[in-house]
Parts: sequence; C-alpha cells; structure tokens
Amino acid sequence: MTLLPAALATAFFVTKIGRAQEELEQTKKAASDWQRRYEEQQQAASRLEKELWEANASLAEQRHQPETPPLREPQMRPDVGT
Repeated sequence: MTLLPAALATAFFVTKIGRAQEELEQTKKAASDWQRRYEEQQQAASRLEKELWEANASLAEQRHQPETPPLREPQMRPDVGT
C-alpha cells in the first residue's frame, strides 16, 4: 500500500517534467524567432544607414562641383561663298 502514493507522486512529477520540457522548447523557439527578427532588423538598419551615408556623400560631392552651363543647341552657319 505504500507503493501507491509513491507511484502517484512519480506519475505527477513525470507529467510536470514533461510539461516543463514542452514549455522550455516553446520558449527556446520563441527566443530564436526574436533573435532572428532582431538580426534582420539590424541588417536592414545597417543597409539603410549605408545608403543614407552614400546619398549624403553624393550630395556633398555634387554641391562642391562647379556648375556647368547647360549645353546649347548647335547653330547652323550659313554657307559662305556659295
């Protein structure tokens, strides 16, 4: 008769351990998903920062170049001596 309470307690704790392991696996998966999303956002932010830096550098370069006058259409010269 003393084995019955021990068996029930064992079954109870085995069930609890199984649930805890399932919860742990779900938590690990969620953490992995969050980590992946964070890394993707960091990479996107890095790309955008690089694009912004390149755009600013290009704009600064354009501002420091002397302006060139617009090209004029070639004018037809009348043939002289015909």
